[in-house]
Amino acid sequence: MEDSRQLDYLDPAVQNVLSTAAAVGPDIEPVELAIILDQPLLTIWVMLDAAVDCGVLQHMGDALTFRDNALRTTFANRLPAPDRARMPLDAARRLIPAGVSDQRIARYLLEARASFDQDLLEWIAAVAAVLTLQDSRLAVRLLARACAVGLPDDDIVEVLCVWRVRALLRCGRAAAAVPAVRSALEHARRSDRHLREVADMVWLCAYVEYTQGRFTDALETINTAIDRVDRHEALRGRLSGLAALILLARQRTTDAEAAAAEAISVGESENDTTAIGLGRHVLGMIRYHEGLLDEAIELGDVVADDHRYCGVLLQWQPLAFDLFAVRALCLIELGRTTEAEDTLNRSFELGRVEPGIDPPQSWRARARLRFLTGNWDVVAEGQTESSSPVGVDDPTTRSWTTLIEINRGIIGAEILDPVDFREASDTCEQQFVWSWARALVDEANGQLADAIKRLVVLCDDTADGATMALRYYVYPDLARMAVTAGDSKISTQVALLAEQWESRYSTAARRGTALLCRGLADSKPTLVESAEAEFRAAGRPHYVGQACENLATLLGASGRRGDARAALYRAVDQYSTLGAAMGITRADARLRQFGIRRGRNRLSGHTNTGQPALTPAEKRVAELIALGHSNSEIAARTYLSQRTVESHVSAILAKRGAQSRVQLVANAEQGLRATRQQHPNGSSSNK
Repeated sequence: MEDSRQLDYLDPAVQNVLSTAAAVGPDIEPVELAIILDQPLLTIWVMLDAAVDCGVLQHMGDALTFRDNALRTTFANRLPAPDRARMPLDAARRLIPAGVSDQRIARYLLEARASFDQDLLEWIAAVAAVLTLQDSRLAVRLLARACAVGLPDDDIVEVLCVWRVRALLRCGRAAAAVPAVRSALEHARRSDRHLREVADMVWLCAYVEYTQGRFTDALETINTAIDRVDRHEALRGRLSGLAALILLARQRTTDAEAAAAEAISVGESENDTTAIGLGRHVLGMIRYHEGLLDEAIELGDVVADDHRYCGVLLQWQPLAFDLFAVRALCLIELGRTTEAEDTLNRSFELGRVEPGIDPPQSWRARARLRFLTGNWDVVAEGQTESSSPVGVDDPTTRSWTTLIEINRGIIGAEILDPVDFREASDTCEQQFVWSWARALVDEANGQLADAIKRLVVLCDDTADGATMALRYYVYPDLARMAVTAGDSKISTQVALLAEQWESRYSTAARRGTALLCRGLADSKPTLVESAEAEFRAAGRPHYVGQACENLATLLGASGRRGDARAALYRAVDQYSTLGAAMGITRADARLRQFGIRRGRNRLSGHTNTGQPALTPAEKRVAELIALGHSNSEIAARTYLSQRTVESHVSAILAKRGAQSRVQLVANAEQGLRATRQQHPNGSSSNK
């Protein structure tokens, strides 16, 4: 009743303006409404002000909206149904030549209940590129409506279908893109169009299947297309490059290299930058996995620095690979961590503004980098920024996080369950890291033979492929386990493998690994001491801790108790900085057999409280524990995941020698009472 009375006070001309506004969209832009109605802007403003004054409209930012949907419906229903259905389309037609933004016009079109005509479909096809970049979700909705319109013009239908797939990929909806591509290809077949006329859709189909890890389907699509490609050489080159990527992921290195060479050859003859980039990227990855960093980084630099490859983005052809991945991975191996972070940030930035990039490659590389450099608390930081079709919940990055948690003494139930590694682009690295983590759990549980067996499989030097560059990461663990088990054959073999890998391209980390493994195999503390120095130079703190732990064990076995204790303290210092409770526990146990123990509540040069051994994040968590907060409450206050909080709690317990949270709180209260007794008036010792 109140609304009806308010409407009676409005001038009929104002009511007519509001009816049009209600029919064309949920919000009202005065300038656009003046264009739609072909009336002076001042006249429209006066009428809208009157509607605001009586409470029909309200300000919402720079626009106006109806006070509620019921009012909007009331005004819209004053128009005949055919007019209501058609009016948003008429509005769009008036606004297009007026230079109104594509996004605004798209929103008007989505309000229409009538079908789009040929002119509007041509406009949608013309602005699809810009709209997809500006607002991919809006583009998906508009293109889905456009594709549903039956038109005899196959060219327009093909363009709209292709762009719908690209928009779906842009906003990370690869699963929805698959049926869209299949539908487009089926339409092409029904219209008897030649394959070369639907080359973009064939490429997108194979690309989507690749991003979903459906390698068998993707290779089938590629092989079928290549057989029918006729004279469309550029498409053949791109498909060969994508096949090379898939073959590399499936560890068929020889076939991958041949396909990459074919992609480069065809790409150069056809001047197709996507084919060239794919081929060089795959060759760079192969050289990286083979340990030939000089050749790999040269290829990586060409791909990263030659901006001709970025030009293909303007044509909206997905690259299916990360322009900066090879360069970043090589920089990580070379120990040039700052340059590696900068390169990865370039990749993330490009992935945010351009479609067709595969950001998970960079997220995985950064997870690896941060594990190696000891930045364990931020391994998965920033993943929500990814716009990749693979999605932000990347299994490989999660496997690195799991490895860190296990080193910190957190053994979740998932690591004990069998894992079904499906065919996927990240399976090789994910499975490798998971198996490595599981081996550490087996060792901690006293199942040394099972642990060694797992790592021996990972270090198999007869297999090539995507895990070759990862193998030397586990050599120190396998060498330690083999020596502990008294298996000189395995320890000697690991030393040989480490030396062979270092000979391919010498870096501080590789030299440290070779020295450590040889020192353990031959029981030479001087070699392990040199390994400690190399790992420090490489900036790999966890491996410094391992070198110190093994050095302490060798010195203890030779009766050099004082030197062994000093090395043990250095190991504990390194592990404490990382929160690596498993390493501390293992080092203490190994030295205990020689009667060597650390002083009670003593961590090398740290104070008795153990507080300086905590990282800043752990200090904050410790303070909240002392206040009685639960893990979930701490997670909410610190913006950390609950699993990360659990990791910090375990590290704090290990560093402070506490058995439970209750003991931590009691120790904190005891320390506070002692402080008050020393300074009863609240005075500071510094005064």
